[in-house]
Amino acid sequence: FDMFVEASEVVLEGAKIFKEIMENFDNLDEKIQRLSEIEKKGDGYTHRMVDALNRSFITPIDRDDIYRLNSNLDDILDYIEACAVRLHLFKIKNTNAGMKRFASLIYQAVSDINSALSQFPKTQKILNITRDIKDLESEGDTLSHKLIGDLFEQEKDPIELIKLKEIYGRLESTLDRCQDLACLLEAIVVKNG
Repeated sequence: FDMFVEASEVVLEGAKIFKEIMENFDNLDEKIQRLSEIEKKGDGYTHRMVDALNRSFITPIDRDDIYRLNSNLDDILDYIEACAVRLHLFKIKNTNAGMKRFASLIYQAVSDINSALSQFPKTQKILNITRDIKDLESEGDTLSHKLIGDLFEQEKDPIELIKLKEIYGRLESTLDRCQDLACLLEAIVVKNG
């Protein structure tokens, strides 16, 4: 469980830098480089967990659940980095209020994941936190629908429309990965509670 908390702290560090990127576009290349370094650090935790799992005869929860939790944490950080890289690749000039809100939702969801993983084995607290993560993801769905609807209504440049639609989709997918992890945590709590 300590390894999960450590790994989730790395993901939280990545979400924090991503939030900084969205709030302030200065030094974008430097911030994306820092985020890429954090993503590599996260990969290190992922590999460390798999190694520990392979060496362990008895585990505190099902091996498959440990592997899936580990994989889901890695996916969240991968998605965060992919969003940031696309901002650079697509040569996005500025972020908008919707992108900033998405970054805040992602940061809050990852912060909640970190809190939930810190609560093992206090099951009721975990279930309350996972409910909050699902609410954040639902807010992200609503935000995505509005942003994409506004985009098709207001954006006249088809290339810009394609770029922004891709970024909005990636942002929503990142929150979806957070919800996936929350659902997995709930299933683990129910199975082991």
